[in-house]
Amino acid sequence: MTITLGLDVSHWNTVDWDYWADKGYKFVYIKATEGVSFKDDQMAAHRAAAKQRGFLVGPYHFFRANYDPETQATRFRNYTKDLEWDLPPAIDCETQDNASQATYRTRIRAMLLAAENEFSRKPIIYTSRYLWHKLVGSLDIAANYDLWVAHYTTAARPLIPDDWKAAGWTIWQFTSAPLDQNRFNGSLEDLKEWAGITPPGGDLEKRVAALEEYVMKLKQWTKNAP
Repeated sequence: MTITLGLDVSHWNTVDWDYWADKGYKFVYIKATEGVSFKDDQMAAHRAAAKQRGFLVGPYHFFRANYDPETQATRFRNYTKDLEWDLPPAIDCETQDNASQATYRTRIRAMLLAAENEFSRKPIIYTSRYLWHKLVGSLDIAANYDLWVAHYTTAARPLIPDDWKAAGWTIWQFTSAPLDQNRFNGSLEDLKEWAGITPPGGDLEKRVAALEEYVMKLKQWTKNAP
């Protein structure tokens, strides 16, 4: 299995970016907001330091089910919109906030749709198998969104919520020591394609060059044909 290594960080973390870049880590998700009031004051600094070392960066929002989801989506977008991001926004689902499954299900559904509308791209959902089953149970639109699953294990693959049994995982947070570390399910080029940085099939210039080379060979074969 081909994977690409990455991190996720927040104001709680002091990061030696050179160390992680030298170890081959290529992307990072950075906490931006939580609920309707918290803004991570280290977001911009983390992003600038990561970009300077060549990391692909994306923002994440810590969802709180006891606050209005549309307001959360708007504040998430407003706090991040003046910075350039490479990766889709992420919605972190891990706290119940005394919400029933029915309430959580209704509000996370609204949050996902609102965030997609605010960012004009689908967010990725961060959760674990245990938490998703506890908080949500099942959500009819879950598989429309890619999964960032948390499962700390040395096993070859993570356990994932039933809603993604067919689709599988996109990012896997496999440990939290010394920082939260992740695996993207694919190569760096796959990651860039998933993020929309390069078109499907790889770098456009390389594909055009390969096509031109093929056409030239085809012409030569035709010329030399008996």
